[in-house]
Amino acid sequence: MQQALNPPAPGRPELSRFGRLFRLGDKVMQVRNNYDAGVFNGDIGLVAGLDEDAGTVVVVYDERRVEYALDSLDQLEPAYAITCHKSQGSEFAGVVMPLIGGHYMMLRRNLVYTAFTRARSVLCAVGQWQALRRAAQTEGAGARWTRLGERVRDAT
Repeated sequence: MQQALNPPAPGRPELSRFGRLFRLGDKVMQVRNNYDAGVFNGDIGLVAGLDEDAGTVVVVYDERRVEYALDSLDQLEPAYAITCHKSQGSEFAGVVMPLIGGHYMMLRRNLVYTAFTRARSVLCAVGQWQALRRAAQTEGAGARWTRLGERVRDAT
């Protein structure tokens, strides 16, 4: 996703740490609470500055700028595509939800509900009707009254 949405460009800095490549403009997610910096697990920001010589990366979260030392970049992961679990508590303009029978262990009603309700304006469910049916019929973490069946019927 990074290669397609934020490809390398001549003269634009990038650096690699902890098996991840960071570029200016990358969407990243904080994956551990950092109380000192005021950023928390699940916060999403944009890389706004990279300075390998100074040993810093700047990430902007909403209006806040957070400076990371290079040895603390393991707190960040690319956020071009994230899991339903990591999306809980957030909203996104668009969500693409793969529904494939081969991943039957993940086909749970609560997981599909979480993914579908993260979409603010666009939801694209890609895959197999049978997978969606199985997910809707499989309870995950207890009963929920979500009206998921109604929402799917209304959308078709």
